[in-house]
Amino acid sequence: MFTCTPADETEPQGGFACLCHSAAFARLNAMVEQKFSRRSFLTGAAAIVGAATFWSKEASAAIPDAPATSIAFTNIKLFDGKSNKLIEGKRVVVDGNKIKAVEDIAVSAAEGIQVIDGGGRTLMPGLIDAHWHAMMVAMPMLDLMTADVGYISLAAAEEAARP
Repeated sequence: MFTCTPADETEPQGGFACLCHSAAFARLNAMVEQKFSRRSFLTGAAAIVGAATFWSKEASAAIPDAPATSIAFTNIKLFDGKSNKLIEGKRVVVDGNKIKAVEDIAVSAAEGIQVIDGGGRTLMPGLIDAHWHAMMVAMPMLDLMTADVGYISLAAAEEAARP
């Protein structure tokens, strides 16, 4: 059983003294109140609402569907994320939104594949989602601003584990 009593008082019968009355917590609370005033919170909330109000629909356009035909990327230097060197002489074939094959350019490509010339540039497949914010995906902004940090972290961990 937890009972809220000042830390300098004797421990309650069968419980623990609460740390919210400790000097360290008082300093932390004062720092949070100084940095995050009610006025700055309301200003930030108003800015978010204002930005959402004037957000253009074009900025929120849907991601287009994957192409109906396969695409082959040629004339590339391939970075596979495993070796220390760029791989040359390969062709990457993408079917829909998945890499179908990494082929040798000596083998002729299948008929009907759209070919994109990479111009000798480096291709790094699979690095699109190298950076994202699991906490901001897991729940609405209002919940992020008001929920317990532990709960937010659990929701973010669950979101990160989703395939």
